Amino acid sequence: MRFLLQKGAKATIPPDFDSDNIPLLLAAKYRDLEIIKLLLDFKADPNSRDMFGKTALHVMGLAVAVPYQYKNAPEIAKLLISKGARALKSADGEGGPNGETPLTLTKSQLNIIQSPEASYWRDLPFYNELVNSLKSLIDIYSKL
Repeated sequence: MRFLLQKGAKATIPPDFDSDNIPLLLAAKYRDLEIIKLLLDFKADPNSRDMFGKTALHVMGLAVAVPYQYKNAPEIAKLLISKGARALKSADGEGGPNGETPLTLTKSQLNIIQSPEASYWRDLPFYNELVNSLKSLIDIYSKL
């Protein structure tokens, strides 16, 4: 990726690009700290939105039943916020999907996976890491 960016590939997708495959959001989904740093170094917009209105901070707050590097989430969130990402409002001042901000989305995801009916989530081997990640994000977003 570094090679492509150094050769002129753009780190930011135009706002009218109708896709959910936004590089910064994909890196956030996988909690890939190094790729996020690289994209931000090459001026990726920390408030880039996909076709559904989600930003990287929204994606970080999604509970996904895949063993991503959840431990990286707090550092990534702090980095994105330091570069101008908005946790309480999205780039246009509105909430993301369904009007949700990254903070409200993360809180609702945590409530879902901790509900008594969510035995599926509790059976995942990385459940505690996921819960701790979401709690850390809520703490970070709440202090803004």
